Amino acid sequence: MKRLLSEITNHLKASKRLIIAALILSAMVVGFLVFLNLYFGISYRTLTSDIVTVTDVPPYYGFLSQLSCVIWAVSATICFYTYSLVKDRAFKFFFLISGSITAYLLIDDLYLLHDSVYIVLGISQEAIFVLYAIGMLIYLFRFKSTFLSTNYTIIIIAFACFFLSLFIDLFLMGYPEYITKLMEESFKFIGLLFWAIYFYDTGTKQIVSEQS
Repeated sequence: MKRLLSEITNHLKASKRLIIAALILSAMVVGFLVFLNLYFGISYRTLTSDIVTVTDVPPYYGFLSQLSCVIWAVSATICFYTYSLVKDRAFKFFFLISGSITAYLLIDDLYLLHDSVYIVLGISQEAIFVLYAIGMLIYLFRFKSTFLSTNYTIIIIAFACFFLSLFIDLFLMGYPEYITKLMEESFKFIGLLFWAIYFYDTGTKQIVSEQS
């Protein structure tokens, strides 16, 4: 028992910063829930329960949308984990920024920032798309040499699918549902898969090359 307690104490000391960071983040999230409840009167059940439970709908509602968020999360994890492993400074910074962008897009997609939150704040959807496009162009230009040193065909396919999804969303809304929803979300999902595959492929190759 003494040995076990000693090991636990050593583990806590070694992971002190990570534990503190986790506790601070948890306190911020819980504090935000309390704020929403007290200030806006939103019930804790609504804030903490799964959407399917709160709305009492079948579990397949939003199937592809939820799966897309999973792929966003996988991609962000790949980027941040690769960032922690690679030694090359250029690739390290590339994966850090790529992971940050992917994590933000996950949050945007999960909580519909561009469809609701920003609009409530008075930012039009057109302005949001323009800002996103500018940000993505800056990202591509900043890491142009990095992209060109990798299998960039995969990421081109991802961006092409994203573009087609956005085009359908903006210009084909009067068409049948199989175009406006099925094709729009399918192109987005395919783009997400290629996005994840690109960072997995690039990260794996970079790690292997540094270890050889």
